[in-house]
Amino acid sequence: MSEIRSRIKQAGRRARGYFEHAMLSRRESGPKPSWFELACSFVPWWRSFEAEEELTKHSLPWITFPAVSFLRRSLRPYWRVFEFGSGASTVFFALRCREVYAVEHDIVWAEKVQRSLDSLSIVNCRLRHIEAEMKLVSLDLADRLRYRSKCERWAGCSFESYVRSIDDHADRSLDLVVVDGRAREACLRHAISKVSPGGMLVLDNSERARYQAAMSEVPNNWFRLEFPGPCARTEFFTKTTVWIVPEGPLAKESMAQQTKTASGDKGARIRHLLALAFKQRRCPFCGWFGYRFGPFGNKMTYRADAQCPICGSLERHRAVFLLLKDKISPNQKVLHAAPEPLMISWLVSLSCEYLNFDLYNPAMRQMDITQIELPDGCMTLVWCSHVLEHVPNDRKALSEIFRVLTPGGLLVLQVPIRGDTTYEDAAVVSEADRREKFLQEDHVRLYGLDLKGRVEECGFECEILSTLQLPEAEQILYALKTALYREVFVCRKPA
Repeated sequence: MSEIRSRIKQAGRRARGYFEHAMLSRRESGPKPSWFELACSFVPWWRSFEAEEELTKHSLPWITFPAVSFLRRSLRPYWRVFEFGSGASTVFFALRCREVYAVEHDIVWAEKVQRSLDSLSIVNCRLRHIEAEMKLVSLDLADRLRYRSKCERWAGCSFESYVRSIDDHADRSLDLVVVDGRAREACLRHAISKVSPGGMLVLDNSERARYQAAMSEVPNNWFRLEFPGPCARTEFFTKTTVWIVPEGPLAKESMAQQTKTASGDKGARIRHLLALAFKQRRCPFCGWFGYRFGPFGNKMTYRADAQCPICGSLERHRAVFLLLKDKISPNQKVLHAAPEPLMISWLVSLSCEYLNFDLYNPAMRQMDITQIELPDGCMTLVWCSHVLEHVPNDRKALSEIFRVLTPGGLLVLQVPIRGDTTYEDAAVVSEADRREKFLQEDHVRLYGLDLKGRVEECGFECEILSTLQLPEAEQILYALKTALYREVFVCRKPA
């Protein structure tokens, strides 16, 4: 009983502290978290005090929650990331970006993070352990490149090798640098020249006075965004600062994302707060639960209950995850066409090798799906979601996918489906006509269930899975009633 009372007191103290910090943060001048952000952050903040292994497993970075939300929207699958300090954020970035380089001074923690990476079969991350060196360092505060840590445990130690590890990378070659480890002033100074145009530099706990001199050396023309608020596994509020390097298209895009906040839409804020109280929907990707999902679609495909307000999942994402989560074995060689950031983390966790491509949008490779520049039989899983309806010669695309798959390999195929028969008309060319006939201005056909025959003509064995096969309760819980997005075509190349 005494242990239970102790836990109840601790929980009460923790909750009271959160709301006291929330009130204080709202009174401060300058950027401040909105009440909406504070309300939405409370549940993940509370859950973050679970075991460290669980936190790492769910890849929740230990920076402020508003900063996490911003990065989740801004990361690109082709990015190269460098981290000073490792942890849950290392998993977070590795599941979303092409390459991650992390340095860690603590051998015990580095081994724990590496075990988490290995458990998820993450192969695109290089984690290095670099110990502090026992040698005299300058105590002069005017020394702009001191390599020491404020922590008493590391008094008299130099982190010069740790800091200089980023110098292995060429200038302007990294898309994101995160400074959240030791000797942050020196790390920040070494990082400035390494960030590419359109890239980002992130500093956690940026409210600390000792960081201000180094922060002042970041070029004045870089966009600077402040994200104060709660942070995982931290009982006090802090601040994360993000700088965006100009000259790249992402800079304008990210600024637009930052200025478009929920505070500008009172209706959305009310709906989201209601969602916290009435839990009738759940997202299998991020764990969000609420009254209903958000609206999504154009005037031809509009649904009022479609998009997760946290991770952005739609019916098609939730459908394919629920139908296939237990049917695809790990250690796949994955080829991902037109990658959607939401799906990348799951597919990487299933893979021993992962490659994504797109013809026009940013990706790891620029390739045409009708001319895939890969050798025969090199992939075991091809993921092609809502792509073929954009491709004039879809049979050629299916033939190319068949060629690059190994015998017994799988193609997971999703397209909007209406009725039994595919509708095509070469005379439909204007955007308005395509939107009316094919549901979107860049679609060239509207598929029916006879897509199965078209796939089989290219040599595949095809099985159609549908959300109608799921229990009625799951269809309601995950909002999978929309007819256009029920079917998943699982196609196997004969062994």
